[in-house]
Amino acid sequence: MGKSKLRGHCYCGAVQFEISGEPSWVCYCHCDSCRRHTASVVTTYAQFHLDQVNFTHAQPSSYVTDLNNVKRSFCGECGSPISYESNISENEIFMYLGIFNQPEKLKPQDHVFYREHIPWLNIDDGLPREEGYSIYE
Repeated sequence: MGKSKLRGHCYCGAVQFEISGEPSWVCYCHCDSCRRHTASVVTTYAQFHLDQVNFTHAQPSSYVTDLNNVKRSFCGECGSPISYESNISENEIFMYLGIFNQPEKLKPQDHVFYREHIPWLNIDDGLPREEGYSIYE
């Protein structure tokens, strides 16, 4: 990826962002919470330090869940899921890959919360499967 910026936007384009630098982690998440937020059977996100991410148009809307005090962000216009943040992983933001202009540049490294995966979903990628995610356990 080099030093180029990663860019993306929600479905309607109201929320747009650019990110400088590399992600610290890219991962599939199988947890019930991420599935419900994204309405998908699995989600993929990239972890960045908050100061790497710049929202260049509208700021995302958000709400804080009771479970693990997670802040879920989304577009207030079209509803596209944008990210989540947790007070357990301070100063980090987890951006959903589906909103990146070039998600193929961000290759997943493993699966987390695999114990919650949907049994008929088989991603045969050879990546490690973590039963949970250490910051939550």
